[in-house]
Amino acid sequence: MKVFSKVADLLKRAPARFSSAAGSPLFPLFGAALAFAATLLAVAFVPVLCGLVALKRRHWPRTAIYCAIGSALGATLMAWLVAQYGTQVVAEYLPGIARSREWAAGLRWVEQYGFLALVAVAGLPLSQTPVLIVCALLGMSPAQVFASVLIGKLAKYLVSAASAAAALGPAAAVRLAGPGARGSSGSPRSSSTPGRGGRPSPRCSRCGSA
Repeated sequence: MKVFSKVADLLKRAPARFSSAAGSPLFPLFGAALAFAATLLAVAFVPVLCGLVALKRRHWPRTAIYCAIGSALGATLMAWLVAQYGTQVVAEYLPGIARSREWAAGLRWVEQYGFLALVAVAGLPLSQTPVLIVCALLGMSPAQVFASVLIGKLAKYLVSAASAAAALGPAAAVRLAGPGARGSSGSPRSSSTPGRGGRPSPRCSRCGSA
């Protein structure tokens, strides 16, 4: 359990630690990998998503979509593990969850609404792990798990990412990315071109060129 807590803490600090990855074309895959791991470890991912959006604010829709796919894949793997190993893996991975109120509520919701319960829980600020485990124990197929979580997470992450992008503004991305990002963030640069001896070259009075 100490390993899980350390990994969970690393996930929460990942956007600030790996801010240099924001300029990489693989940045959305980086977000998807974080969402995948967060789902497996039952870690709240929305704060991490907001940090990722702050690093690359203009691409918040792509970041949200990739993170939703990563979370759905993580949920599918968790459901497969529970279906294969049953309550044994649940007792070792999340001890005491079967006696929680969320477990009882999830069992009731799945029995009444089926896969729609998983869609709703995945899209709301609720713990989806108990409902996900109940769905796996009741025999929900991996395809149903993936589709249900993907639909719910797309709605949840798109709304969260849009809200973060609107609230944070471009200045937050510069602060997180560090001083090296100021040149690419639209900071003003000198328009004069150095001439010989380090002095600005004279400009033509008609066209303004050096």
